[in-house]
Amino acid sequence: AAAVLGGSPITKVINLLTALRDKVEADSHREMETYSQFQDWCALENQAAARTIADAKQAIEELEAEVKSLDTERLELKADVEKLVMQISEKERDIDREIKDRQEDHAEFDEADKSYGTSLDEIKRAVAIFKDPKRQQDLLQLKDDAEKVLDSV
Repeated sequence: AAAVLGGSPITKVINLLTALRDKVEADSHREMETYSQFQDWCALENQAAARTIADAKQAIEELEAEVKSLDTERLELKADVEKLVMQISEKERDIDREIKDRQEDHAEFDEADKSYGTSLDEIKRAVAIFKDPKRQQDLLQLKDDAEKVLDSV
């Protein structure tokens, strides 16, 4: 009767344990495949992360070198600007000195020009006097009078 009902309880337990073992082995095999896929994915992600880190480190090195180069260039340009500012200041002082000198020279010229103008006017009057026959007579008389005064002294 026990064989008709599916066998003895021990056989049922053995069959149940065998089925359970087969199921556990199948689950274990699936878990191993899943774990293997997970390991492969982790390895790929690890490699990708390592490449990303290496690329980032390389970029950092390049950017640090560029920053250093630009900083050096900035310092050079700053020195050039300071030098140019000093040169501009010197040139402005030179220009101010030259303007002052030119103003002084111009004032001297104006004074000399006035003096020459006055002298020229006096020479023109003297020439006019020498050309006037009446005044020539007066000048000769003046010369004679001057000689007499000098002789008496």
